[in-house]
Amino acid sequence: MDTPAPAPAARIAGELTDYIRHLGALSPGEDAPPPEADLFDSGYLDSLSTVTLTAHIQATYGVAIGDQDLFDPALTTIAGLAGLIAARAEPHATRA
Repeated sequence: MDTPAPAPAARIAGELTDYIRHLGALSPGEDAPPPEADLFDSGYLDSLSTVTLTAHIQATYGVAIGDQDLFDPALTTIAGLAGLIAARAEPHATRA
């Protein structure tokens, strides 16, 4: 029996976590932040890494994160970002 593909938001959350690790916000072997952890308060993102992450989101998923989005408390978490991307992305960009 085939294993079902993760839901788009869950898959995107995993990809975002990997990208945050790539940015150097996580040391090798360090546990990823929980999906609901505030990435700013926890020290995983700062202003520079946020610019880099938003550029990555636009390039990868075709989703622009506007200035107004950056002030939405729901978007300070991996789960919140993944949900926004899944809702706004073109269908082909969220498929496995």
